[in-house]
Amino acid sequence: MNDYLSGAFTYLDLVSLDCGISDEHTYNEFCVAASRERALGEEGDRATRLKSRIQRAQEFVSYLKREEDREIVEFALSPSENIMNGIEGAFLADIVRVRSSAARNTGERDESGPLFQASRRGQQTAGSARFPRGRFK
Repeated sequence: MNDYLSGAFTYLDLVSLDCGISDEHTYNEFCVAASRERALGEEGDRATRLKSRIQRAQEFVSYLKREEDREIVEFALSPSENIMNGIEGAFLADIVRVRSSAARNTGERDESGPLFQASRRGQQTAGSARFPRGRFK
């Protein structure tokens, strides 16, 4: 069950807001995003809210990968102890399911809509640069 949970979008989304984040910039961006997501929920803008949650979860996975890489060096751990590559793979696969489900629920079929924009692999996603200022607005 841990293998399933750890890569699930819903789990990473939830844990990203309840986890101590040592990088101040990332922490602040998560706080801003959570506040905006709450407002979007109250406004009923489910598609934009989900897009923000996906972006935040992707950055959380990137943050965890950076922390894992740092710990492998700092504590002279074996690279075989790396778990984040598997979690990232499961997460990215789950995002496909999440977007498909959301598209069915909102009736969005066009991949240029808000559920699919700016979070595809190769754009600003997991492993990319830090959050640009205002990315969640």
